[in-house]
Amino acid sequence: MNMQELNRKQDIVFKALKKFYAKYGEMPSIRELQEAVKSFGLILKSPRSIFMYLDDLEKKGLVRRNPETRAIEILDASKMMFADVPIYGSANCGVANIFAEQYKQGTLKVSRGLLGNSTKNVFAVQASGDSMNDYRLKGKNIEDGDYVLIDSNYKPAFGDSNIPVLAILDGLATIKLLRYLEEDKIGLFPQSKNKDFLPIYLTPEDDLIINGKVLDVLKV
Repeated sequence: MNMQELNRKQDIVFKALKKFYAKYGEMPSIRELQEAVKSFGLILKSPRSIFMYLDDLEKKGLVRRNPETRAIEILDASKMMFADVPIYGSANCGVANIFAEQYKQGTLKVSRGLLGNSTKNVFAVQASGDSMNDYRLKGKNIEDGDYVLIDSNYKPAFGDSNIPVLAILDGLATIKLLRYLEEDKIGLFPQSKNKDFLPIYLTPEDDLIINGKVLDVLKV
């Protein structure tokens, strides 16, 4: 869609939609959109005006609204290229000494090309520590401060070896290499330039949850 086909006010409403989405990772309500267009110099006294411009954008194929909920979806091609990946706290790349945080702390905009078919099941954590700084995934080490994408679809199975995972041990999050040693025994191994880090050995009786497999590393 050529943006020259939009008049000034339609263009502002569309830009405000995209700016709000980029900042908050969700679409605005009608009143939030009415407020958002003010930053572009457009003052609309009535929510009815917003509905009118949304009708125009929908007719031009730039947005779509759910007929039941009236939720707005941007159909612009640039929006379709990216996915919003939720960030859920930190995971330690050392000893497991950071509590797992189960609340959303924000979102990352990530190219869908990095996520493959896993878009709906991927979340991010921020790595802390250096126990995995000698492990390379897709040519990148996992270093302190990096964002790590986790595919929650992964389920460990006997025979798996050296799978980078996000593990929760007694409520503490850590990133390590999972390796089955026996059918009822696994190890979580560091891979670090610091040789002081040691493996963690576990059995089915231990309080262990594998939250997913490391899919990619986003450098900061």
